[in-house]
Amino acid sequence: MAATTADLVNQFIELDRRKKQADDDLEAIKEEMAQLEPQIMERFENAGMQSMKSKSGVVLYIRRQLFAGAAEGATVLLAESLKSAGLGDLVKEAVNSQRLSSWVTEFEAEHFNGTKVRPDDLVQAMPPELRESLKVTEKYSLRTKKG
Repeated sequence: MAATTADLVNQFIELDRRKKQADDDLEAIKEEMAQLEPQIMERFENAGMQSMKSKSGVVLYIRRQLFAGAAEGATVLLAESLKSAGLGDLVKEAVNSQRLSSWVTEFEAEHFNGTKVRPDDLVQAMPPELRESLKVTEKYSLRTKKG
């Protein structure tokens, strides 16, 4: 027998509940690991160790990563310096798509008085200089909230 709409809705809600519980469980595990990590790192350092193999055969080791970025207030200077040093391939100009999407959502709310319009109609209402280069798409999905 085919599932009813109510059956599918209830199944989706149950899966969403389980997903939220799994997310909560994962956060708790990450917090526990974050508390253990400095303790283990200190003990490894004090013992001059880089790694340790467990009874189960899993090796826990220290991984070093380096992170580089612009000094405070020096983003433009760093980009220019990298280009001067022959490292221009590390520099790119980019559009912040999250901020752009937020701006488009606000534009729609302001210019259409809260009415949702088709993406093509929305683009046509934009300033002329954006109409050729801006693409707006929409996505619908299901969400849950406590009743």
